[in-house]
Amino acid sequence: MEPPAQSEKLNKILICGIGNLLMYDDGFAHYVIEILEDKLDRFKGNLPDGLGIEIVEFGTVNFTMANYLEGYKFAIFIDTIHQNKSPEGIYEFLIKSDEVSDDFDPFKFSFGFHDSDLKDMLVFAKKMKFLPEQIIIIGCEPKTIKAEIRLSEEVSKASEKVAERILEILKILDNELNLNELN
Repeated sequence: MEPPAQSEKLNKILICGIGNLLMYDDGFAHYVIEILEDKLDRFKGNLPDGLGIEIVEFGTVNFTMANYLEGYKFAIFIDTIHQNKSPEGIYEFLIKSDEVSDDFDPFKFSFGFHDSDLKDMLVFAKKMKFLPEQIIIIGCEPKTIKAEIRLSEEVSKASEKVAERILEILKILDNELNLNELN
């Protein structure tokens, strides 16, 4: 998958799904993206003029994702988030680019099963000057991780909630794609 040309990325928000569809609840982001794509068609009238949303699904994290981040001011990553709590719980973290450095602690945010890869990719993207100014990591606790293509009932319910929450986040972004805090 080739990233779009720089000129195509201006005034766009990147929404990126991370996870392995073949591993039960780890495929959570795939299902959230399906829901989002359906709802975004009706939602686009609520966005500022000229603002675009690009949705990509990467599966597992790798360094090619860093190239894809170039030119975006704001990105949302959807992933399972390991908090050792209820699978229906929704977790979100706002990360500003100046918080990402070589000693960036992904466990402060506890992203999930892709911690070290996501941390390394974010640090690499910052060094390459591709990192968006603001990033949100959003997801839910997985209940089951095993080789099977489906979601547990709890995570299936959470996927709808996360899609709705992403739409709420898009509504509170200002015209400069800034988010002062998560409400």
